[in-house]
Amino acid sequence: MIVRELDEEAGLAVPELTELFEMQDARGSGQLITFFADGWDGDETALPLNEGVELRFFAPGHLDILTIPPFIRNGIHRHLAARPC
Repeated sequence: MIVRELDEEAGLAVPELTELFEMQDARGSGQLITFFADGWDGDETALPLNEGVELRFFAPGHLDILTIPPFIRNGIHRHLAARPC
């Protein structure tokens, strides 16, 4: 389902998408989010954004300045910490 959604909403093809883990927003809505990873090398400004306002990729060093829920930020940090150097 996520592969189809990424294609429909952003024209983004992710052939080797890997499911990583789930995290729950325990201090907020209780929402459960599944984290996925894949590689992509392209220009995000060229993607046909069909839903939403903007799609932009950020370097990990910019996470602390983004307005995102803390549990999402924690999930991204968790993934980055588990990656080989």
